[in-house]
Formats: sequence, C-alpha cells, structure tokens
Amino acid sequence: MLSAQKRRAAFGIQARRRNCKQQQCSEQPIFEDDNCINRCISEECYAKIYAREPLEAGEVDRERWLRFSECYSLEKRTLIRDDRPAAST
Repeated sequence: MLSAQKRRAAFGIQARRRNCKQQQCSEQPIFEDDNCINRCISEECYAKIYAREPLEAGEVDRERWLRFSECYSLEKRTLIRDDRPAAST
C-alpha cells in the first residue's frame, strides 16, 4: 500500500503526464509519445534517466519509470521549498 505522500506524488505526475499528452505531445502517435511526455514532465529528469537510451516505441521500462518518478518528486519538492517565503525572525 502506498503512503499518502507517495499517492500525492503519483497523482501529481499522472496529472502532469495527462497535460503533456493533451497539449505538447498531442501530435505524437500513441505508442511513440512516451519520450515526448517524459521530456515535457521534466527536462532535467529526462536527461538523467532517458536521454542516453530513449524508450523505443511501445517500450515499458518500470525500473527507469520509478527512477524518473522519484527524480520528478524530488524536483517538485525542491521547487515548492524554494518558492516558500523565508521565515521571519
């Protein structure tokens, strides 16, 4: 069973994935759009996980997807943390 934090992160990346698929990658054939979608979700994480060996059409690589998801979650948390105003003393 997933923790609440992991469920929220999974929901976040799935929502982002849907947006990318509908907007930026809508012209890609359905079995060839994963690289476009992953790049749209996070250029930085895509470069770390997939750039040297992009997914082939229709390929499912669960191990790399999990690493990509973790990378995106960390990136998202960092952005949120950096956007918070500094605490007043």
